[in-house]
Amino acid sequence: MKKNLGKAHTILRLLLAALCAYLYFDGKVTGTWGLIVLLLAGLYLFTGLTGYAPLYDIFHMSTRRSKKKVDKL
Repeated sequence: MKKNLGKAHTILRLLLAALCAYLYFDGKVTGTWGLIVLLLAGLYLFTGLTGYAPLYDIFHMSTRRSKKKVDKL
């Protein structure tokens, strides 16, 4: 898995994971919707911690900056 998430997207996904987990465990969202929110939290947590988004890979996208060295004169 090649990392394809930039720093901003990684932080956003981790915050979304925390928000989804809070909504579920605080009882704000229950039932089927609660399970969907909990699954989203797991997905956001996985992608945030690994820096890899499978859908980005499928669509050949990346928000990660390349580490090209710039020659100085």
